[in-house]
Amino acid sequence: MKRIAIFFFLIIAHSTYSQNHFVGLTGGINLTNFVTTFSKIKNNNVSSKVGFNSGFTYEYKSDKHFSLGIDLLYTKKGFKSEIVFTDIVGSAAYTANIKHDFNYLSVPIKAGLFTGNRLKGFVNLGLVPSLLLGAKNIVQESSE
Repeated sequence: MKRIAIFFFLIIAHSTYSQNHFVGLTGGINLTNFVTTFSKIKNNNVSSKVGFNSGFTYEYKSDKHFSLGIDLLYTKKGFKSEIVFTDIVGSAAYTANIKHDFNYLSVPIKAGLFTGNRLKGFVNLGLVPSLLLGAKNIVQESSE
């Protein structure tokens, strides 16, 4: 009976301790863009592209106001660009519309501070190492 009681109290202690660990699913949308000052390309119009991310998240709350976390995310990023090619006298020869798509596996590592009882506020800071899984450029050419 004594062993059963000790085992029961160890399970309860572990359950109480595990309330500091949070595991879940995460997802959302992102807006990415590209900025260049490459002087050889004139009339380079770049616009943002909407992507998404989804994956798993883990967070450990160590005390009343500090947390550490790590995520494993699949992220789609990219941008759209329009390049106008000119002939030798400077008039437009043709235009190329290009969609750039990038797929990443990201592992955000973050530390955070939080406060509040009924309404909680938080701040997270960290690094986001990413591995490029694939890149695709789709070119649509139109003559003028």
